[in-house]
Amino acid sequence: MATETISTSMSDGASDLITAVEALPGWAQESPAETYITNVISGAQVACKWTRLACERHRRDLLHGHERGLWFDVEAGQHILDFARFCRHVKGRWAGEVVRLEPWQQALLWILFGWMRSNGTRRFRSSYWEMARKNGKSLVAAIIGLYGLVADGEGGAEIYSAATKREQAKQIFTPAWLMAKKSPALRKRLTCYRDNIHIRDTASKFEPLGRDSDTMDGTNPHFALVDELHAHRDDGIWGVLETGMRSREQPLMFGITTAGFNQASWCYEMRRYAT
Repeated sequence: MATETISTSMSDGASDLITAVEALPGWAQESPAETYITNVISGAQVACKWTRLACERHRRDLLHGHERGLWFDVEAGQHILDFARFCRHVKGRWAGEVVRLEPWQQALLWILFGWMRSNGTRRFRSSYWEMARKNGKSLVAAIIGLYGLVADGEGGAEIYSAATKREQAKQIFTPAWLMAKKSPALRKRLTCYRDNIHIRDTASKFEPLGRDSDTMDGTNPHFALVDELHAHRDDGIWGVLETGMRSREQPLMFGITTAGFNQASWCYEMRRYAT
C-alpha cells in the first residue's frame, strides 16, 4: 500500500475549522484530543492526509452536523479516555504502569466514541485503523474491548478479538487479559480464564476467535476487534461478525492493520472505502 503525503500546512478554510471547537463546552476545548486536532488542522502537528481529513471532518461536523441529526457528546468522548486510565501497560519498560494515551490516540477515540446520532446511539459502527508496527494498535484495541465489556452499559455484551488464526487474535486478547489481571479496578469486576474474560452478573464475555475457531457462527458481538486485516484473504470473518451484531443497538466493528502490498485484496478495498 502506498505511503500517503505528510501534511504540514493548513488547507483552505482551516481557520474556520480551528475555531469550530468553540461549539464545545469550555473545558473540552482544552482537552488533549481537541488540542491535537487543532494542531493537525493548523499544520503544527505533522500528520498524513487521512488523519488531517478526519480531523477536519470532526470540526466541520461540530458546525454543521446537527443538520444531519448528528451531535457530539463530550461526556461520551471523555468516558473512554477516563476508562483507559484504569488500564495498565503489560509489556516492556512501562509494564505495570498506568496507560497514558498519546494525544493522537486520544483524538481518535474521542471522535469514535463521542459522535452520536439523533437517537443518542453512537454514530460510528465501524472503524478502520492502519498504522505502522509498534504504534500501540493492540494496546488501543485491548482497551476498546475491555471498555465494551465493562463500561458501555451493554447487558450480555459479547466482545471478540478476531483474526485469520486464533493465535493471532490473542495479540489483542492477551493484553486485555493481562490488563484485567493487573488493574485493581478491573480485577474486582472481571473473572479471567485462559481464553475467556467475563462478568457473571451481566452475562458478558470477551474471547479470541479465528477462522479456525468452531464458534464463529452463532456469535452476537457488541464489539468485534479484527486484527491484521491485510492478512485476510476475504471478508469472511468480518462479514460473519458484522452480520451477528445486527440485534445490538450500537455495535462496533473495529479493524486494525499494518499496511500490506496487495492492492487487489479485500483489505485494500476496505481502505479505499474508509478513505
